[in-house]
Amino acid sequence: MGGTLNLAKESFDLCEYLENPPTESEQEYIENSKYFTTIKDALWCNCCIDLAKLYDHNPKNDIVRKNGSYAKIFNFLSMLNALKNGKYPIEIDSIVIESWIEKINDNNNSINLLKEFRDKAYAHTEIHVFPEINFHELFRNIKLLFELAFNVFNFLWCEVLGRKISDLGFTVFNPSDFDLIRKLSECQ
Repeated sequence: MGGTLNLAKESFDLCEYLENPPTESEQEYIENSKYFTTIKDALWCNCCIDLAKLYDHNPKNDIVRKNGSYAKIFNFLSMLNALKNGKYPIEIDSIVIESWIEKINDNNNSINLLKEFRDKAYAHTEIHVFPEINFHELFRNIKLLFELAFNVFNFLWCEVLGRKISDLGFTVFNPSDFDLIRKLSECQ
């Protein structure tokens, strides 16, 4: 789950940077580059597919061992329900779990839109007609989904398992370290 979360977040951060670069010259360069617009679209596709995996509750994806415990959890809602129902020998305050589930439910519109992108544009039927979407609002909502995902993951990894988040080797996109487009735009 951590690898999927990290890849989705890295894809999102780079996509957001390419959608909203810091300067007008970079924006112009990206808009006029079929390569960077293709890269941006591929990153967005990857973000939607991977983030939808983490939030798409499909009971068919839950694999249960003979003793009743989950062998593999593909998404947060299944994992949280398993924790709530005592499927793991981990004690977490039910109020904490319920608050996470409530936050997931509060973000159902964004989750459903991600799943629609995944199912109808990127992974299944390839229908590329969508209603007018405010990407600034969608990006803001997706940031909330990432924040929730990292909060849950961080709590479980650090508080419950006693590990350091740095042990996971998550990458963090830092726009100030990414000056390729600025340099390319200056060469025009």
